[in-house]
Amino acid sequence: MRVSVVVPTYWTSVDPIIQVQNPDAVYDHPTPLESKGSTLPRLLSNLEESDLPEGATIIVIVATSHRALEDKARKKTQEILSDFKKLNIVHFSASTLRRIGSQDQMLAKLLNPYGYSNIRNLGLAIAQILKSEILVFLDDDVLVNDPRYFHKVQEHIGNKREGALLGGVAGYYTDKSGRYYLDVSPRAWWKAGWPKEKRMNEAFEIIQSGERLLETTFAFGGNMVLHWNMFEKVPFDPYITRGEDMDLLVNAKLLGFEFMLDSRLSVIHLPGEGKSLWSEMRQDLYRFLYMRKKLLLQKEKRFTDVSIRSLLPYPGYFLGVATPLRFALCSCLNSAHSILKGNLGNFKEFSQNIFHIADAFHFAGRNSLRYFGFQRLWATHIPRIRDNRDLRGVLEGSS
Repeated sequence: MRVSVVVPTYWTSVDPIIQVQNPDAVYDHPTPLESKGSTLPRLLSNLEESDLPEGATIIVIVATSHRALEDKARKKTQEILSDFKKLNIVHFSASTLRRIGSQDQMLAKLLNPYGYSNIRNLGLAIAQILKSEILVFLDDDVLVNDPRYFHKVQEHIGNKREGALLGGVAGYYTDKSGRYYLDVSPRAWWKAGWPKEKRMNEAFEIIQSGERLLETTFAFGGNMVLHWNMFEKVPFDPYITRGEDMDLLVNAKLLGFEFMLDSRLSVIHLPGEGKSLWSEMRQDLYRFLYMRKKLLLQKEKRFTDVSIRSLLPYPGYFLGVATPLRFALCSCLNSAHSILKGNLGNFKEFSQNIFHIADAFHFAGRNSLRYFGFQRLWATHIPRIRDNRDLRGVLEGSS
């Protein structure tokens, strides 16, 4: 099978001039351009030693937090890639997308270089142009530590299960010791009402069931396998703020595809310093209210039924009617905790969270039907670009 490995690499800057500007996209662990180190070469070195299939393509997509950083990030990434000539690498940046747009205006309307979902949709489109059969997403802060990882990637994807194509296979993350559960402190009273790590751990319990392929409610974008027959029809949702990986799982099921967890497909996750809890909670509020609204509207679109209950314990716990109240409670508790810790900045931001509840409802109402229109355009146009010679020429010219 023709395999493409998509590796998004996220960049930002500590330059005060950049920091005072509103970001064009918010990412969890972007690497400052001023830093000497980067997680990208670590992963590429790792892939050189892996069981990567002969002829596989590594698609490195450059993502920046601010448009002003596009050129610097492209050059920085190019310098890194120059040390890995043994790998078949396609280097894709915002400038490449502009050249793509000059060849295919409709494709340019579907693609955008900002935001998690949009970055991943770039990967889908590039894999389609390259006529890939299997696409593997690996974030640049992971490591493949299984000598048979890519063999496992190809074992089940594309098979039929109860008449439906297995279009997506989710892997999972571990730390260096192989542990996949998240730390949960019973003393963290300020997290009451928003037990995200606890509910995620409950979802992770299926990993130890002993079965290879499992029904799952979660997926991780940094360890995910997709089949071309699915990704040319089912894109990531460009309107969701975060959690685009689990949202894709839901969208795939709505559109009649199987998406399962492989209990033997793990990678080591070595993330950098994450963003503030107030920011993560705020984006999650928009995400959960949006997902709930989209699921409630599915019957109008006559899709395969995916109930909120079927997504318990995570993310289903946060898709109920009580989510705004839980969010408000936890934000208030974190405001109090921030005062006790003397962190006035966090106090201000957690206090501001309350005022985002109404806007999150409005966001869900405005956008909940937009994905279905986007998906129809995607499913109409993306099949047309498969193995397109002109677009392949643009990609080869950028590498």
